[in-house]
Amino acid sequence: MEKQANETDSAELVSVSRTVAAPVEEVWDYLIGRGLDVWLGDTVLGNKGESYETADGVRGVVRSFHALDRVRVTWQRPDDSHESSVQVAVTPADHGTTITLSHERLADAADHEVLRAHWADVADRVAEDLRA
Repeated sequence: MEKQANETDSAELVSVSRTVAAPVEEVWDYLIGRGLDVWLGDTVLGNKGESYETADGVRGVVRSFHALDRVRVTWQRPDDSHESSVQVAVTPADHGTTITLSHERLADAADHEVLRAHWADVADRVAEDLRA
């Protein structure tokens, strides 16, 4: 599988992408199936408007769900009053699929640094899982 790393940062946004040599359908099935634990946490993702909570206490609501395209959720850590948004999207690319993980409405610069490292690690793990 081909792996391409792209990262975008702004004050309130972290966006990380990787390109893998797999079709969109395979990548999507992974992201909403066994890979959900990798990018979101140990939880079950419901339909638009439904709440979720991970085993480690992150909670939110599914804001949009477009099969084979993107899913967007609110994201709030158990010890934090600040709610942000996470989106995972898949896009057909030359020789595979680009996966983009975006985290928006970050609380502050410290949060930004922690989450940039977190999402880069998540993107690498997703790409590695899809390579296997």
